[in-house]
Amino acid sequence: MSSNKDSASRWLNRKVTEAKRAYISAAVCTLLSAGCFVVFSWYLSGFAALWLRDGIIGSTILLYGLVFLTGRYLFAHVASLCNYQAANAIVSNMKKSCIRYYLTIAGRTP
Repeated sequence: MSSNKDSASRWLNRKVTEAKRAYISAAVCTLLSAGCFVVFSWYLSGFAALWLRDGIIGSTILLYGLVFLTGRYLFAHVASLCNYQAANAIVSNMKKSCIRYYLTIAGRTP
């Protein structure tokens, strides 16, 4: 919104760096979510192998898998909340900047 000739990518990069912490938190939660899903799949395959090979229903293995499946969805939810908050912060700062710019053009002080 300034009068200097910044490229759009440079301008957007400055806005994204303001929300860097939230984006890093979202990335960490996404990685934890993916890790939980891998561990869940490992427990599920162990449960299926035990059931098909020996006919035993390993409820403990299935319960551990359920815990990791729950962790997967909880971490994914937290990651989406972090992404939402980061984007919301960027948009609100852009709105404030636009309002200040248009008030300056109109000759009023913000």
